[in-house]
Amino acid sequence: MNKFLVVFKFYLTQTLFAKSTVISSIVIYFIIMGIFGIDRFAKGKEEDKNIAFISSQIPYSVDLESLNEGLKSVNLHFEREESLSKLKKDVKNGKLDGIILLEKQTPPSITYIYKSYEDSKIIAAVSQKIQQAYIMKVIDESKVDPEIVNKLLTPVKIKKEAIKDTREAFGIVYSFVFLMYIFIATFGQMIASSIVSEKSSRVIEVIISKVKPIYMMYAKILAILFAGLAQFFIIMLAFGTSYLLGWFDEDGLSIFGLNINLQNLSLFVIVSFLIYFILGFLLYALLYAAVGATVSRTEDLSSGLSPIIILVMCALFIGMRSLFNPSSDIVVISSYIPVFSPIVTFSRIMVEEASYGEIGITVLLLVCSIFFMNRLVSIIYVNSVTNYRGKLKMKELVQVVRKGIEM
Repeated sequence: MNKFLVVFKFYLTQTLFAKSTVISSIVIYFIIMGIFGIDRFAKGKEEDKNIAFISSQIPYSVDLESLNEGLKSVNLHFEREESLSKLKKDVKNGKLDGIILLEKQTPPSITYIYKSYEDSKIIAAVSQKIQQAYIMKVIDESKVDPEIVNKLLTPVKIKKEAIKDTREAFGIVYSFVFLMYIFIATFGQMIASSIVSEKSSRVIEVIISKVKPIYMMYAKILAILFAGLAQFFIIMLAFGTSYLLGWFDEDGLSIFGLNINLQNLSLFVIVSFLIYFILGFLLYALLYAAVGATVSRTEDLSSGLSPIIILVMCALFIGMRSLFNPSSDIVVISSYIPVFSPIVTFSRIMVEEASYGEIGITVLLLVCSIFFMNRLVSIIYVNSVTNYRGKLKMKELVQVVRKGIEM
């Protein structure tokens, strides 16, 4: 046990304080801080949009003052129709943000001229105001009782009541699922690359004479797991610092257009994420370690890791699908498959489709799979880590496993 702790401390120090790890941690921290900081100060210095409004002698008036009051960060001002060509050039050159042209037609017709991206809020507010002015004109001309018109134009009230509205959890699910995918893929490859580099440099021959190979494998996996958790802590620290500095806009926080509601970030969610992340990482780490042990050259590593990367990507895609159809057969079945379970089951937990019984079963299956893979990978690692002949073929790998079982 003492030898294991010595090796573990060595790998942990080597991983945590490696130049690449330290630099990546600092970069991640300041990137997150920079994103929130830039967004915060950009919003504070955002100038009002300058929109020209042209009306072609319409027989009713439009109150731009009330329109400007109802629109945030927008300044509407009247312009003459004769200057339309010049105004279009101003829009093209960026001097003007847009033009709203109200043509003399019945019913009213609006032309919205913009450079690249339209502002739907502006045109919706303007069209609503113009429609109201047009309705008042028609009422006045037709001598219709305004109360009757108001009753006829009263919109139907729609009350939405969702028994279980899980859309607000989508942003958090995307964030955590991508974190899990990136961490497993990145740190898993780090395990395999580390084993191959030790084999290619023959350093492993020196270490293996003093420490059991199995100790080396476990120490390396646990050390890199701790490094992954440290990176996760760095990310949370950056979010926390941004929040304390007041840069954190809870209402405007989103990922891929999906709002992130922090009210869904409960202790249960964080604990579930950590459990599935740790178990999922250990399972995949054993697979990565096995591949690293069967390869002698770095250039052969990518082909050996391809099946594992495909499995992780499949888990990611199924996890994304579970957000929109969490009760589909492929999602439910995949949540019980250990290599998919960490990502898929966590997604189903977030959309409240996984019961406590299902969570317990998936965790138990993951633990059992880790014990099984531990036995299998231990045999492969111990009997292959000193192989320098090249990449082991499937036939040779089966012979190694049989030999290990018989011993």
